[in-house]
Amino acid sequence: MVENPLNFQAYKKEITLLDPILDGLGCKEAERSHQTFDEARQTIWTDLQKAYFNGQVMWLRKIDKVFGNGMLRRVGELLTMSKLSTGDQFPKLITDLRSKVEEIKNASH
Repeated sequence: MVENPLNFQAYKKEITLLDPILDGLGCKEAERSHQTFDEARQTIWTDLQKAYFNGQVMWLRKIDKVFGNGMLRRVGELLTMSKLSTGDQFPKLITDLRSKVEEIKNASH
């Protein structure tokens, strides 16, 4: 039996956190640019990587614009190993992000 490769993923929780963020930003980008959701999500992912490598941290403010004031702070606070691995803050943040993505999707229809 082959083990699921996700079980060995080093940044599993971070990716779980990143996915709804990319989904929400992708929904908004798709509305704005008239791209498909998949194209917009890929654009956001590419832009995020470019911003990271160029030190453009202001790009991250898009998270607050889409998910509401304070979301970027919540994500940043949680991205410490001690907080990410313990407590119920991580599942609550994921639930909040996914709920906001659903709101965005419903508002665009």
